[in-house]
Amino acid sequence: MNNLFTEQLDLEKQMQDRGLHRYRQNQLTNIRKGRLAVTDGGSYLVKRAVEAVATAIGEFIQNASTGKAGRKHSALKYLQLGACRTLVD
Repeated sequence: MNNLFTEQLDLEKQMQDRGLHRYRQNQLTNIRKGRLAVTDGGSYLVKRAVEAVATAIGEFIQNASTGKAGRKHSALKYLQLGACRTLVD
């Protein structure tokens, strides 16, 4: 009985080590191929950057469409079409 328990622990340790090795290999492969955005760190940075840019675009649209005196920004009509709203929502 004790032998089966030890063998089970060894098998679980091997599975854990193989999973960790596979994860690290996938990360390194993605880095080597220039796919940083799909790595854990890269996806975190992309998400943070997209949120910040989307918020800034939303604020720009609000400020530029207030109707204050002056020329309207040429990009305003394109931004109001909704392409950037999908980023915020």
